[in-house]
Amino acid sequence: MERATYPTTRMSRQSWKWPGSRWWRVDFHTHSPASYDFNRKEANAEDHERWIKWITAARDAGLDAVAITDHNTADGIEPLQKACSQVENAPVLFPGVEITAGDGCHLLLIMDPDDSRDHVNDFLARVGITQETRGKPEAYSLQSVEHILKQCDDNVLILGAHVNSKAAGLLKYGGQKRIAELNHPRLAGVEVVPGQCAEDGKFLAPEEYEPWLDGSKPEIKRRFQPVWSSDAHRLADLGRRWTWVKMTLPTLEGLRLALLDGDGSLKPSQAKDDHPNTPPDLAIESITVGQGKFIGRPEAITIPLNPYLNTIIGGRGTGKSTIIDFCRMTLRRQDELGNQKREEPLKDSFNRRMKVPKDRKEAGLLTQQTKTEVVYRKDGQRFILSWSQDGSARSIARVNEQDHSSSPEEGDIRERFPVRIYSQKQLFTLAQNPNALLSVIDDDIPTRRGEIKRKIEEFRNSYLFLRASARAALKQSEAISTYEGSLRDVRHKINVLQAGNQAQVIKRHQQLHSKDSSWQQILAAAMNAIDSVKSQVSELTVADLITDAAKDDQAQASLQKVHGEIKKTINQLRQDLKQRIDVAQNDIARIQESDDAKHWQNEIISIQKKLAEIMKNLTQQGIANPNEYSDLLKVSKSLEGKIQDCKNKKEDAEKLERDADKVLRNYREYHIKMNELRQSFLLEVSSNNENLIKIKINQLSNHDNLREQIGEILGTSAFERDREEIVKNIEGGNRQSWSWENLDKLITDIRKLPDQQISWDIQDKRFLDFLQKLPPERIDRLALYCPGDEVEVEFREKKVGSWKSLQQGSPGQQAAALLAFILGHGKEPIIIDQPEDDLDNSLIYELLVRRLREVKQHRQVIVVTHNPNIVVNGNAEFVLSLKVESSQTRIGCCGGLQDQSVRDEICRVMEGGREALVRRYQWILLPER
Repeated sequence: MERATYPTTRMSRQSWKWPGSRWWRVDFHTHSPASYDFNRKEANAEDHERWIKWITAARDAGLDAVAITDHNTADGIEPLQKACSQVENAPVLFPGVEITAGDGCHLLLIMDPDDSRDHVNDFLARVGITQETRGKPEAYSLQSVEHILKQCDDNVLILGAHVNSKAAGLLKYGGQKRIAELNHPRLAGVEVVPGQCAEDGKFLAPEEYEPWLDGSKPEIKRRFQPVWSSDAHRLADLGRRWTWVKMTLPTLEGLRLALLDGDGSLKPSQAKDDHPNTPPDLAIESITVGQGKFIGRPEAITIPLNPYLNTIIGGRGTGKSTIIDFCRMTLRRQDELGNQKREEPLKDSFNRRMKVPKDRKEAGLLTQQTKTEVVYRKDGQRFILSWSQDGSARSIARVNEQDHSSSPEEGDIRERFPVRIYSQKQLFTLAQNPNALLSVIDDDIPTRRGEIKRKIEEFRNSYLFLRASARAALKQSEAISTYEGSLRDVRHKINVLQAGNQAQVIKRHQQLHSKDSSWQQILAAAMNAIDSVKSQVSELTVADLITDAAKDDQAQASLQKVHGEIKKTINQLRQDLKQRIDVAQNDIARIQESDDAKHWQNEIISIQKKLAEIMKNLTQQGIANPNEYSDLLKVSKSLEGKIQDCKNKKEDAEKLERDADKVLRNYREYHIKMNELRQSFLLEVSSNNENLIKIKINQLSNHDNLREQIGEILGTSAFERDREEIVKNIEGGNRQSWSWENLDKLITDIRKLPDQQISWDIQDKRFLDFLQKLPPERIDRLALYCPGDEVEVEFREKKVGSWKSLQQGSPGQQAAALLAFILGHGKEPIIIDQPEDDLDNSLIYELLVRRLREVKQHRQVIVVTHNPNIVVNGNAEFVLSLKVESSQTRIGCCGGLQDQSVRDEICRVMEGGREALVRRYQWILLPER
């Protein structure tokens, strides 16, 4: 029998670009004009137009796929398939039929979109619905439901139509008939009509039918996740109810696997604002590795990802964990690897792998040209995060969605693009040291945590600065005694100079001496000027004029006469000036002998005599120069200023110390706030852990290594007994409750050494000398000591089990408990490398698989695994298999679980192979019938 040649539309109108499975809006039960009870007005429309309208109405109702299930007829299939090829973005059409069984129960038969009307007619013939009655109200099969189910093969799906209908549902009959029909392996699923139980009593109440479907009835060996459908008999009803179905593409196989999986792949709905395909705000689109030693050569390899659950599988040594290593490097998460020993420190092992080997024998996965990229989607924006061995790659680039260009950006990749990456060994080390969970907790509260940590660091730095500034100010203030001594000496000299009239004489002498010096300079300058003029007057002459001897030259005679007159005039001027200068010099000499001049000279002589007498007395008082009086006044004023500065510095030091104490209190209060934030976070997420793990944070209780930390702060590894004595004094005999009072008293005692004795017993006298010589900065750092919070982790394997310490559990139990916590909160992508190591299958399924199915609904999960339980029962949206060819890692296959190649690969490479999977994973291998 040939397949239909009509093309089916595959999501052309959708913007979904992620690989793997997604949710599709499917209407399992619809009727077309080929059904006798379809709306007559619409059924009688123009022959071809009515089918176009039907497909258009289904598309406009938002349906991605629709099953055409007319009453006992396939007549509507061919015209609808033709209409699909003519309607843009038409939904995928599943050929089918609603069969009336011999007992009146209705069954929905659905076939693959590539099947035709003839395939459906062939099945109708097999169940005894004659050609003559098909599509008529009286049409029905003479066969029972069980017999019809036996006619099925893998090319059809049978669902019980509106099973809660009292008139035509499978549950209309009870007893063994109901049990046999519900247990039949060929019954793929059931349709339920919601919210109709009170409608004229036509439908069973939920309490009547749900126990038969939800697995609570022991005689029913399966659990059904009912689907909702429109059962539309007119265009307006198409898509009024639907079921979200998780598939790679709308195919019969996709529907079959979704129905087998149940609620993990089926979501009945009728809410118009229901959009389960909305990716999380934070997701990794792809990981690209180029030019690694064993991966990405000669061409780079790109690992695409789905926004939900991704599983990377493959044989041992195919490079699965290497992909995670490169991702860790690109996202700058290598420092999260602890250095606690198991087989070897995790960070050392990572560094050993992430390097360029010197030769073929040396470990190392890089080459000089290795480059990696992670495409990270954040709040609708795409970013390319890069790393390269040679450091040339730009760390962050934003992608322009219009032209796909990229522009570099600044920022810290770790802060801007959060992700969680865990290996099984990391989980093991966390289990050995629960306090390491603090970093995990803190990373999950980035906003307030970052603010508090910044404040703590600011207070720490501010305290150290204020203490250092206070010491510097206090040191400067200590010069006050020197300045005060100098000031006393200066003031003594000033007082001596100011005794009696000495100060007036000295001052009078200074005044007169200054005036006389100025006067003598002025007079000398004037006399020098007169002498200069007198010497220049002597040079005031007119040279002789030489003429010819001819006596009859009247013109020359006239010139000679003029010259003679000028010469006479100049000579007269010279004589007059010499006489005037002589008179002036005589007048000046006379003035210098005048009474006024003598009075000035006598006053000068008198004050000099008085000064000489005073000098004799001052010399005996130790003052050599009486003229320093004014200088002494200046020095006195300067010293008074310096003394005031010292007093100000002392006040500044006291204020700085008070400020430092206030900052220290804030520093300690913010450590308390950090604890409260952690407690609040744990309280918020505790409900997500299903009471399987209980984490308690004891405030400031982790001071087990206080003795070693004191040694580190003080800068000594000696004096162990004395450091132990300090610990006892700080703890005060109470290990559980921390108080800074004892620490502050100890700090005060050390700072007062050697002036005051300390309040505890010294075991080694050399330690006292050590403390006295201790740099004050170390004492400041000791005051900043703050014990960490202590983490207590308890777990139980079952909700009703007893609690026990994490350290009491097996490695598998420890890893399972921590996984429950880590997976139970956060929205950033999480990458887990082989979490099944150390876990038995019961733990994998009961805890890990169930948790993964819950978590993936709101965050991206990437798991590297060898365990098929995680892949299959976790219902991974995307499976990617790696293989090795020519010593290079390659992609074997990838896709959703509905893809046959993916299922075959799972059977081939997963632990145990196909034979081991047959019993456990019937929905992936399909049961034998």
